[in-house]
Amino acid sequence: MKKKIIVVVIVAILFIITAICIMNYRRLIIRTALPSETQKITRTQKISFVALGDSLTQGIGDDALKKGYSERLSSELAINYGRDVLNYNFGKAGYTAQQVSDRIESSSEIKDRLKHANFVVVSVGGNDLQQQVLQNFFTKSPDELSQAIKNSQKNYKKSLLGLFTTIRHYNSDAPIFLFGNYNPIFVYFPNRLDLNDDVRLYNTISKQVVDQNKESYYVDIFNLTFGQYKTKEEQSALQEEDKRISMKYPNNQDFFNQEKKYIKNNLISTEDNYHPNSKGYDYMTSQLIKRVKAVQYKWLIAN
Repeated sequence: MKKKIIVVVIVAILFIITAICIMNYRRLIIRTALPSETQKITRTQKISFVALGDSLTQGIGDDALKKGYSERLSSELAINYGRDVLNYNFGKAGYTAQQVSDRIESSSEIKDRLKHANFVVVSVGGNDLQQQVLQNFFTKSPDELSQAIKNSQKNYKKSLLGLFTTIRHYNSDAPIFLFGNYNPIFVYFPNRLDLNDDVRLYNTISKQVVDQNKESYYVDIFNLTFGQYKTKEEQSALQEEDKRISMKYPNNQDFFNQEKKYIKNNLISTEDNYHPNSKGYDYMTSQLIKRVKAVQYKWLIAN
């Protein structure tokens, strides 16, 4: 009897080891395969992803009417992987990290889509930061504003960790791709470099939260800040022009605004001078698709 039990245990252990080896081998093959080759390797017939977040997920400012990054990502995935793509976009302009988390909990549809998603994309943090900036921008000095932003770090991190916990409650394995943020008003206030630092501070929190959560990846889009002013020389020239205009019209805001209106960021919508335009969303998508492809072995066998 004991011998039979030992044999059964040995067979079970060998079966588990074999299954693990096969899974790891599949992951290795998928990791190195071209997207177009993965259809032969995996049984996944459809790719499903959930997009959560704020106005960047909703696609505000997209003059090409492609719903921001989500529809662009769907098209890229369909072309590259040769599969149908199910894109569930739950973006809502103005939402903070806490509000996105609350919306998940209040929506049976979002919960269900999360359960069956290959991966999840999130854009948050911009409104959490904006609340602090708007409360303090005109009433405090740059140093005081930066201190107020620093003081708000703890609450933002707590809200973002809570959002990740909520997502993981409904899908414990799917990769999560979290967008960073950018400074949409840099070209209009190029000498307020403290605002860039404030955005970087919140981005650092986002990176920390990503590092603390398994299968999570940070997507950097900070270069939206600079638009066509890509080099240090171009940014310095913009700063000098800003100083020239400020000195020319120190007490006349109307004339100041008249000259400044010709300064634009070619990645930001001219409708609100805040959200990405179609080129801006193209850039966001290119940053995202690189991250998604790099870990295709994580999500292609998820379902």
